[in-house]
Amino acid sequence: MEEASQNFVCMEVQKGKVLLFLKIKAEEFDSMPPNSRDVSNIGHFGTGDFEYTVKTVEDIELGRQLIQRSFANIGE
Repeated sequence: MEEASQNFVCMEVQKGKVLLFLKIKAEEFDSMPPNSRDVSNIGHFGTGDFEYTVKTVEDIELGRQLIQRSFANIGE
């Protein structure tokens, strides 16, 4: 069995924040999480159509959950 690799998250480090680009569709949420946006209709570098911004230590936990969700979407 041959395995293929696939990106599920890209990180862009900026001054004062980290942007996570994830393989998640905005339609998966009833309401968008805080610090997030749908980037499917705009040009951007990175994986996926969902952007989450980490600005504080408190944002990291939701970021971790979103990374896990994006990983689960591999192959879809």
